[in-house]
Amino acid sequence: YGVLWIGTESRGCNYLDLFQKKFIHIREIGDRSQRSGNNMITAITGHNPDEIWVGTALQGFARVSVSTSGAYSVKNIPTVPVASTEGESREIMSLLLDDQNHLWIGTATNSLNRYHPNKGFRSYITNGYVFAIHQDSRGQIWYGTWGQGLGIYDRELDEVRQVATNT
Repeated sequence: YGVLWIGTESRGCNYLDLFQKKFIHIREIGDRSQRSGNNMITAITGHNPDEIWVGTALQGFARVSVSTSGAYSVKNIPTVPVASTEGESREIMSLLLDDQNHLWIGTATNSLNRYHPNKGFRSYITNGYVFAIHQDSRGQIWYGTWGQGLGIYDRELDEVRQVATNT
């Protein structure tokens, strides 16, 4: 689409329109009161060049929208439920917006989450930090973990299962 999104280690993200040569710096991804370097971008996903989802190391994730005038808005969601506990996580490792507009969120808390703004969260135990998420040509959601191998989400059973382990 001629738009390049760039995540940074501590300064938010950048939007570059390659056709108009317009560059926009979006510093405020997480909670504005948390100014202690918590703006590390860990993941970016989306289908629309003017709206993306951004994951952060310590501030959850956000939906970022940019208008044609260059104005932008950020809607931050500071925490994600953790499947194995009653707790929450702020540490996002990976993101994927699937073909049904569900946002898949990999965390450093052994869980994979599915999120939809109208439906909320659904959390699944993965037994490993989810560093990668991919949707294949058949619509299946695959995830890769740190130390526990490869897994897949089964839409019919609404569950995840491990299909390969690291040996």
